[in-house]
Amino acid sequence: MPNFWTEEASPANRAGELPASMAEAAPKTSLWRSGLHTLGTSIVSIPLTIATGIVVARALGPAGKGAYELALATAALLGIVLGFSLSSGVTYVVARGKAKLGALALQLAWFALLVGLLAIAILLALRRTYFADTFLPAEMRGWSIVAISLLLIFTEMSGYWRAMLLGRQEIIKANGRELISRAALFLFMLAAIGILAASGHQASAAGLVWVNVAVATLKSPLFLQALRPFFSGSAIHQPMLAEKKSWRAPVEASGLSEVVKFASPSYLSNLAQFLNYRLDVFLVSFFAGAAAVGLYTLAVALAQTTWLLSTAAATVLLPRIAAQQASHSENAAQTARITRMALWVSIAMALLLALVAEPLVTLIYGQAFRGSLAPLFWLLPGIVIFSAANVLASYIAGIGKPRLNFLVSLAGLFVTVTLNLLLIPRLNIVGAAISSTASYTTSTALILWFFKRESGVRGRHVLLPMAGDFALLFSQLRSLLRRPRVQ
Repeated sequence: MPNFWTEEASPANRAGELPASMAEAAPKTSLWRSGLHTLGTSIVSIPLTIATGIVVARALGPAGKGAYELALATAALLGIVLGFSLSSGVTYVVARGKAKLGALALQLAWFALLVGLLAIAILLALRRTYFADTFLPAEMRGWSIVAISLLLIFTEMSGYWRAMLLGRQEIIKANGRELISRAALFLFMLAAIGILAASGHQASAAGLVWVNVAVATLKSPLFLQALRPFFSGSAIHQPMLAEKKSWRAPVEASGLSEVVKFASPSYLSNLAQFLNYRLDVFLVSFFAGAAAVGLYTLAVALAQTTWLLSTAAATVLLPRIAAQQASHSENAAQTARITRMALWVSIAMALLLALVAEPLVTLIYGQAFRGSLAPLFWLLPGIVIFSAANVLASYIAGIGKPRLNFLVSLAGLFVTVTLNLLLIPRLNIVGAAISSTASYTTSTALILWFFKRESGVRGRHVLLPMAGDFALLFSQLRSLLRRPRVQ
């Protein structure tokens, strides 16, 4: 292993070993326990997420909700375009023991500020163009541009700190802080709408974006505080710039150069995958307006609740595989088992959701959102199929081949763009849903082929349930519930 540190190496380091403080993070909990804890966090988060969506929908209606969702999607797009997907690189490099966390955190904080300033410049230029309403509805101009940029800054910082925790395999700490943040968003949203109603004012999309800014501002130090035990003797306490004469040296010492090296191929992949997820939102905005965005994003949010297990598995799988690459066959077998379990849990959840969708939407969100039902039914098949791709993508990234994920995302993006341009003008948000399902199916088929090639695992072992799968899941879940704390 090459030496990435610039200070004088000890004899052990000259022999190719990392300092003890930088050694690969040993797993704090088992893969199954971490995964199930993440799944439990997701299960608890679902009512909070749905409740927040209900509050926003009831307060704003389809058009206002569409403007609100469009602003958040624009912030996310700027984060992907300007952020260079560094979070994925942070998780990988920290898991491999090649990062000095204090120095890296300091550099990433400055980078997040730079991203925010660039976002302000881009949004100011964008509002003078013909496409301004596609990304920023008329009511979201002026100070809302500052709000979106601040939201971007603190979201990027939180993402970096969370990625470090995942790299250290401090999964439970990351989960706890994520849950607190979701609860805070719901409570802040409810309080803001209640205060406005009590004073005789109506909530606006711009105002609720500012609520997101407030929560993001609190979320960033919450994650940073969890990292403090790992900052001892690093740049936050002893600034490296005082010891180095150039910027290149501290970049190498912190591990930032390794982060960029890993994230560079991931950047295009993540950008393409983000466009697979969100390009339809901007195209719906362009062709059909903000009200259609409000209806469509509700359908997407409901459909993606079926990703519960696959998202939890993907979260814990990447750092575990990155840290234990020597266990190739074991990693492949575990990935195959988790993938097929996630897929079939998603199928069961989708069937249940399809049965209760009509009363759920019309009674809880209101008759104004009945138009979300048709795209929801068209989205569910593709969303379910893609739950397998969620897990397999983490394996591909964990073995250090993110370029394969890029090829998968590129294929899906081609389908997304082609079908969206053909179908949205004709079928409105139903066309967007059909396009997404076709894209998800294409991406899943391709990444399954890559996984079979890299791991040697047969396709039926990835897709079809096998004896003992769910017995293992339930036994691990019972074990987790019996233990009140994980030391």
